[in-house]
Amino acid sequence: MKPYDTIMFYCPVCHKKNEHVLYHPRGKNEFYHATNIPEKIATQIVPVTMDCKGCEKSLSLNLEDAPVRQYNLLARVDCSSDYAGMDSWYDWGGDTNP
Repeated sequence: MKPYDTIMFYCPVCHKKNEHVLYHPRGKNEFYHATNIPEKIATQIVPVTMDCKGCEKSLSLNLEDAPVRQYNLLARVDCSSDYAGMDSWYDWGGDTNP
């Protein structure tokens, strides 16, 4: 089996605990919380999309922009495939008066 570590995080919508399994060469089957991830783990994280175990919303996982030497996993709802709604009203590209 490939070596891996697990990062636990909470869904921003339903607040259910989820786990992201991260396969990397130095994995030791250890568990980490999404806040203040060790550098050896954080450097292995690549952006990924997964579904929440609770509400089944699509979540986008990647590293959060944080202070130097602090690595946090950022989980947010992935709306890239959602209906744009009325956003198209603002894309007509003309003068200020249609």
